[in-house]
Amino acid sequence: MSVVLACIWFFILGTAMGSFFNVLIDRLPEGRDIVSTRSSCENCGTKLKWIDLIPVFSFVFLRGKCRYCGAKLSPWYLISELIVGALYAFSFLLYSLDANALRPFSHLVIWSLLFIVAVMDQKTGMIMDLFSILIAVFSIGFGLLEKRPILEILLGGAVGAAFFGILYLGARLILKKEGMGLGDVILLGAIGFGLPWVQVIVTGFLTAYVAILFIVIRAIAGRSVGMKTEIPLGPSICISAFIMTICGSSIVGFLSHLLFR
Repeated sequence: MSVVLACIWFFILGTAMGSFFNVLIDRLPEGRDIVSTRSSCENCGTKLKWIDLIPVFSFVFLRGKCRYCGAKLSPWYLISELIVGALYAFSFLLYSLDANALRPFSHLVIWSLLFIVAVMDQKTGMIMDLFSILIAVFSIGFGLLEKRPILEILLGGAVGAAFFGILYLGARLILKKEGMGLGDVILLGAIGFGLPWVQVIVTGFLTAYVAILFIVIRAIAGRSVGMKTEIPLGPSICISAFIMTICGSSIVGFLSHLLFR
């Protein structure tokens, strides 16, 4: 029963964090205040009360509408809170038997930052350097606390930046345009600090497959897809990194078996 209660607690914590992440995602790209300014309805501008801001509950209780003007709210607010809640609960279940108490905390921090970057890039087409820096700082810090060799940590970051950096420069020199944003290069470099260099390379290749999946989904949904269609790469990088944090060693082992058997 204690495991179930703990899992529920982590889920509730995750929904609350998901609600806060939405505030960051909505306000930071526009330079709006995230501390003193109260949330308000995007349609009527009415300042929302605490009862309107309870994660998951408020959306369901209000049936996805503003209490004051009846305007429909984006279902993304509910979906994102449930996703982050599920991530937090999953982290507890994944590491509940792990003797290293730091691991679930470190993963929650990195996963949270990856979530913010992915959603922000999808919505705005922008990766804020602030979050890439935070990912790098926390990855290095957690790596040192787990007694990873500093050269191994730095090598992962260098490989990550070089992997996309070469593609970035190649596109600029050959195609005379950006094949990806410089923010993508910085992001993979930041993520690389938290992974062994081999896993960083796999993350780069996996990003391409995740991006292709997004394109296929976009086509199935009936949205236009062409050579000039710009697809944010941040979500694909973050999803790939998330996968590698969970089962990176298994994936590398499987690929090694296929290539060198």
